[in-house]
Amino acid sequence: MTELLRGATCPVPVASLRIGVMPELPVGVTLSTPDEPSGSENAFWVTDEQPVHPSGAVRLVGPHDGAQWLQVDVPCLDGAVDTVNIMGLAGPGLAEAAIGVVAPDDSLIARHTVTGAPEGDGLFLGQLIRRDGSWSFRAVGQWLTAEAETTTATTEETETEPETETEPAPVPRAPDGSWQPGAVFEPYTVEGRGKDVINAPAWLPPGLVVVELQSDDSKGYAAVRSLDRSNKTSSLFSSSSTRKSRHRAVTEVPVHGRLRLLVEDERAWTLRILPLSAAERLDGTVKGRGNDVFLYDGPLADLTCRSDGHHWIRLHRNANRKNYDSLSGDSEATNPLPDGRLLLTIDCEKAWELKVTPVEDAGERTADDSGGKPEPRLRAKGEGEAPEPLYAGSDDTWPFAHFETFTTEGKGEQVVSAPGGLPNGPVLVQFEAAGKRSYTSIYSLNRWHKDEDNLLSSEVMNPCHLFLAEEPPMRRLRMRVTDQKYESNPRPWTVRILPVTAAPRLDAAPRQGRGHAVFLYSGPLADLRLRTVEGDEHYVHVRAYENADTSESGTWHSVLSGDGGGTAPLPACKVLLVVQTDARWEIEARPVTD
Repeated sequence: MTELLRGATCPVPVASLRIGVMPELPVGVTLSTPDEPSGSENAFWVTDEQPVHPSGAVRLVGPHDGAQWLQVDVPCLDGAVDTVNIMGLAGPGLAEAAIGVVAPDDSLIARHTVTGAPEGDGLFLGQLIRRDGSWSFRAVGQWLTAEAETTTATTEETETEPETETEPAPVPRAPDGSWQPGAVFEPYTVEGRGKDVINAPAWLPPGLVVVELQSDDSKGYAAVRSLDRSNKTSSLFSSSSTRKSRHRAVTEVPVHGRLRLLVEDERAWTLRILPLSAAERLDGTVKGRGNDVFLYDGPLADLTCRSDGHHWIRLHRNANRKNYDSLSGDSEATNPLPDGRLLLTIDCEKAWELKVTPVEDAGERTADDSGGKPEPRLRAKGEGEAPEPLYAGSDDTWPFAHFETFTTEGKGEQVVSAPGGLPNGPVLVQFEAAGKRSYTSIYSLNRWHKDEDNLLSSEVMNPCHLFLAEEPPMRRLRMRVTDQKYESNPRPWTVRILPVTAAPRLDAAPRQGRGHAVFLYSGPLADLRLRTVEGDEHYVHVRAYENADTSESGTWHSVLSGDGGGTAPLPACKVLLVVQTDARWEIEARPVTD
């Protein structure tokens, strides 16, 4: 961001720009061409009474956050337009006014402040000017009398000698064109010891900044809080019992007034206020302790956080402080990371490690990841050898594709991404864990990385569940696995993705098991009998998909529902059976002829 002096100019992008006028003054906007200056009788004024220009390129948005906002779609301006003039009506007692230009990514490009007693009824704030195909913003800052308002905008630009000030020169943006969120300025540094109030300099541009606190090598308690106009505090971070700590957090410099911070640390400390672009880029694996700030500008990925204690992560889209997703957990957790521009903050008193894995690599496992052992592979029945028929006249041919079994391991909460190349349609998912009783939930994720379908909800010891999921077209199956034990250390678990043909076949021979299950049945009319073990009266729900068709156009029936199980008829066709329960059960399919 550039703080412009009167008469100075700053280049702006050919994009949709937002222009804010502080305080909320009545605003008028006109467009100028070489043949029709803004002061002519035919000039169209964009005001509250007519908030949209006939071309649609300029419109008043209205007041918000203490400013009057207007939108200028620069690419939509007529080719003859070379100037956009922004003026305001000064009210009684006006001591200061400001105008700012905001880019599409919400970064403040330039700002101009007009101070001093009003010298007229109106205020010519600024202009957008086209020269040789490029656009720039010019800070005018000129008071207008009633007689001069219609002619001032037509005058030629005059070169104004900038006033000398002691504020630092703006730091140039990165030459490689990488994302540079927020305003750019020289860092502000102050040193101290104990409790102190820091008044940031007035030249800090409004918007998000990074606050960094570095303490000496002894143990102690450190906290930084921001102060509002009423001196009410809002915590940025607090930490205790850390040596040589460095904490970073994000706060906002107000449009009107200075940023004020309350520092509490009995040790010697150094406080720095940095531009948002000074945050470290999140790429690969990073380690740290305490609070920190990162920028991410990459593809769709999985974010894995390993920590020695509870951690709290916020993901701010486009560095917007009010638009964020909150992630938290203990020990280890994996969450989906959307693509695009993200500001990420982490809050954890203990040591932590962040790892970003792009989605296209999420399904790959190396020998190091599996302890040097080859991945186990479950071979589906019918793969490599012809199965025996279940009943006279029946066969074991099913409309499901074969593929190699995919296996992954984890703890706590993680996102599991299926490997590329899986056929579209239903697949089997096996969840297995060893250890104490724990609550388990598995959700499929939609293309926006939000929970979509609840695939599994269970709370048992040593579970081994088998359930269905859907490999979606044009993208991969992704599941959020959550398995949190009541203690702080979650149990390890294994997830396998298998072809549906790997499901066990159901016949007259009783089968026993526990938890969710999937069976394939191909035979004559039969009675399906499912009984829960005595004393294990959990709710049981069984679905039957006729002709093994799980699509929306297929036919399925809820054949059993209730406590303790029951008996239900099975049709003489291929049936895919899905059992949902936490109970121990015994199941069989007895032909009616028996």
